[in-house]
Amino acid sequence: MMTATTIVIGHVDHGKTSLVRALTGVETDRLAEEKARGLSIALGFAPLETNHGIIDLIDAPGHADFLKTMVSGATGATSALLVVSAVDGPSTQTWEHLEIAAHLGVARIVIAVSQIDRLPAGSDHKAIARIKDAFVDSPAEHAPIVATSILTGAGLDALASTLGTEAFSGAEALGPSDPVLAIDRVFTVDGTGTVLTGTLLGGALAIGDAVCLGQRRRTAIIRGIQARGSEQQEVAPIQRVAVALRGISRGEVRRGDTLTLAPGLDATDCLDATVQLSNNPNTKLCHMDRVALHIGTTRVTAQVLRLDGGNLNPGQEGLVQLRLEAPQIVFPGQRGLIRAHSPAATLGGIEVLLPASPRARGGDPSVVISLAAIRDRDPDRTMKALASRLKAPIQPERVTELVGRAPSNLVLMRDYVRLEDGLVHGGTLRDARESLLQLLVEYHERHPHELACRTGILLDALARAFGLAVAHHTLRVLVEDGLVARTTGRIALALFDPADALSVKDRAALSRIETALAEGGTNPPGYKALVALGGPTDRLLGILIASGRLRALRNRSLGQVLFFHADALSDARRKLDTTFGTDREFRTAEARDCLGATRRGTVPILEYFDRVGVTERRGDIRWIAAPLKRSAS
Repeated sequence: MMTATTIVIGHVDHGKTSLVRALTGVETDRLAEEKARGLSIALGFAPLETNHGIIDLIDAPGHADFLKTMVSGATGATSALLVVSAVDGPSTQTWEHLEIAAHLGVARIVIAVSQIDRLPAGSDHKAIARIKDAFVDSPAEHAPIVATSILTGAGLDALASTLGTEAFSGAEALGPSDPVLAIDRVFTVDGTGTVLTGTLLGGALAIGDAVCLGQRRRTAIIRGIQARGSEQQEVAPIQRVAVALRGISRGEVRRGDTLTLAPGLDATDCLDATVQLSNNPNTKLCHMDRVALHIGTTRVTAQVLRLDGGNLNPGQEGLVQLRLEAPQIVFPGQRGLIRAHSPAATLGGIEVLLPASPRARGGDPSVVISLAAIRDRDPDRTMKALASRLKAPIQPERVTELVGRAPSNLVLMRDYVRLEDGLVHGGTLRDARESLLQLLVEYHERHPHELACRTGILLDALARAFGLAVAHHTLRVLVEDGLVARTTGRIALALFDPADALSVKDRAALSRIETALAEGGTNPPGYKALVALGGPTDRLLGILIASGRLRALRNRSLGQVLFFHADALSDARRKLDTTFGTDREFRTAEARDCLGATRRGTVPILEYFDRVGVTERRGDIRWIAAPLKRSAS
């Protein structure tokens, strides 16, 4: 059978609790203080069977002091029953409750005119007409009105039928994709342990499920479930449930925590939302204001950042980022209420657009573009805008959760490329490709005598604009396409040659240095001899090293750096391999004789071969590494 929840609201003495009792037979005032004072101070719950399904009626306290409790009760409500006395008509609390319900997204409202038995005979039609006129230009302007009396029973059947029609009609609101239970009561039961209650949203819960509680991510196991007073093996949303837990004590969970399936949703201290301000003439919301946010069953202080303009005035709507003093678990489409701290007053309502949002920077157009796409429930625009704003691959499932609809397959196939972590818009990859090539052109223009740039420098620059995943993907593709050359720790345009920037004289010196080192083999000329060949020696050696044609190897015992031509090192490797193979050990002196080198050159060559895996060493003994253990030198 279908289930729904309806919040019962209205002035403190207009007969809400009595009307719920007359409809359901359930006394929702549980506490002795409530019964003694005739005043509801906690949420009350009663199931109502209708022709459409079962409705959980949530009787909210009417007194202003219990506003936080009322907001908690409205979490997950699909409709509202607004009780108005036929004698007194709408009061200050009536309007406040109606406004709060509207801010919390409770759009379907039924007005129950109570106490018609107290009217003079024949005056009920006039009283109902006055009440109807009072709600013109309000969220309840088109709400059905049912006259009732708990003394005579008049209108009770009609009210139940109307509630059933309204509670189960209309489009389904955006909600969580997984089970979420905002906890409004926590208590212990002898023989059962810790029990918590709330309105279940998003998905089913079953006995034996592992769950995660609160922002502290405490885990527990469901040992029992009740719904409407009966034991259940499994419960589905949307309905009131009581959950008994194993593995957690009463002191480890509190009202305001959130229960989710383990491993649990991530709590966030930053979220993006739309805000709709109250029409109250004194209402105003300024950039960087601090407000009280009521969301789920908790209250938290938040700082408001305006994202799409200046201050908001009465009745205006805008985009904001809320930075919370304490992390909370929220979901897309969740409604909340913001109130001023002093003097305490309702400012308006919010709807969460992007939970766990990155902190916005002032003037960043990608923030407004992405939130406008989410607000418009446009999955294709949202996909592209989020990828641009978050600078990371996006999963289509995340977009579906944010807007309630999946991106179209045609758009995904045509416009997106799948990386390991998600999808990236093809235009983003094209922009990243052009950007990296341009960064390399500019680097080579600034440093014409350097063959390559440090890879990290350019990747960091690219990642700031496109995200790290896109930056790494772009570099890999450009290397595969042959447009970029990559050596250890450095990259360059494949066709770039720093020698092109040398003068004719320096190019000749470069050639002399390379020839001398190639001819020297494993006994290369020293640095002073290379300087004598002319030219800017350090720059020319740097060009040859960056190109991979030379390697600078240190002889630590002599405190010298020797420059070996790559061909000489390759030849030395072949000689050692041919002479000793993989099954014959040798010492430094034997390697020296094999290479025809002095000890000055042999030691750095062998130490280099040790590092790259050509040889292995234990004490004074070396041997040629097995082929599978070698790495390229």
